[in-house]
Amino acid sequence: MIMKVIGVEKSSGQFTDQKSGKDVVYNNIKIHAVKPNTNTYNGENFGAGKLPVTVKIQNIKEVIEAIFGTLLTKDDLLSMVDQDYDFYFTEKGAIDRIASPAPPAIKKGA
Repeated sequence: MIMKVIGVEKSSGQFTDQKSGKDVVYNNIKIHAVKPNTNTYNGENFGAGKLPVTVKIQNIKEVIEAIFGTLLTKDDLLSMVDQDYDFYFTEKGAIDRIASPAPPAIKKGA
């Protein structure tokens, strides 16, 4: 599904889980995007405009390479903002891959 990236975040740190009392270390990349609302009219239910989507990815070398095909720099992440990307999800809704869509074919003679 092609979506426009509207923001990116990298966050890392540590906190104490309130239930278990254990320290939790995190290091994530979040990609914020919008997708078209394709909810068609069905009686009283309908949708219009765009819907926000946030994809959280563990910032681990192997995970980043699997999702993007390569490691990313800070500049790579920042350059994603305001660009369209093709997001691929597993059947269970987890992110599988994010790729830059192929540019439209240039018309012959244009």
